[in-house]
Amino acid sequence: MSMSSSLHLTICSFIGRSWLSGSCLLCVAASRGALCEACLADLPEQVPAEEVLGANGEAPRLPGPDAAGVSAYTLWRYAEPADRVVLGFKYGGHAGVARLWAARMAPRLPAVDAVIPMPMHRLRLAERGENPAEVMAKSLTAHLPGRPPLIRGCKTRMTARQQGLDREGRLANVADAYRVDAGLSGMHVLLVDDVLTTGASLLALAAAARAAGAAKVTAVAMARATA
Repeated sequence: MSMSSSLHLTICSFIGRSWLSGSCLLCVAASRGALCEACLADLPEQVPAEEVLGANGEAPRLPGPDAAGVSAYTLWRYAEPADRVVLGFKYGGHAGVARLWAARMAPRLPAVDAVIPMPMHRLRLAERGENPAEVMAKSLTAHLPGRPPLIRGCKTRMTARQQGLDREGRLANVADAYRVDAGLSGMHVLLVDDVLTTGASLLALAAAARAAGAAKVTAVAMARATA
């Protein structure tokens, strides 16, 4: 079976399971949350949970007092079975995954002044119906100190899909593709995306946030994938 066919079947399976209220997304056992306790314990946590995405294209590294770039936090490794959970959320509409992730992720994050979900181009948003990153951001703000406001950025042009591109290609693909019109002067803002791979999109959005006046930018994602 081809990878595209396998992905299609996985997505269809999760869409079907998303209709089963009160069941675990992975094993379909009765569960009060998106996942039962046994399946939740099986999800591979990302270690280290924090890294720095280099602003000049350098490789990610552990955070430090002199580190440039954007500190990024992730909860899970994008590996079996967490990859299926992320796909179930992104394509199956299982918002309970976002609520579960937010409750576990929020205590690990620094205090921020505003939260910005990764924007989707208006045409792609019309196709999808909702922005998964915005669903995550809304769940997350409820758990953050002071309930920082959600600010929407804008994707100014349609870009090619990042899948299949190397790091340099991804950086070039999304360069100057985002804009934040809100005034962020002096703010510490938190960017939210579903999966972190090379960090190219987050770095491009961070540049837009800094252009709008942000003094510090931190990022968070549901899962960490390898490039």
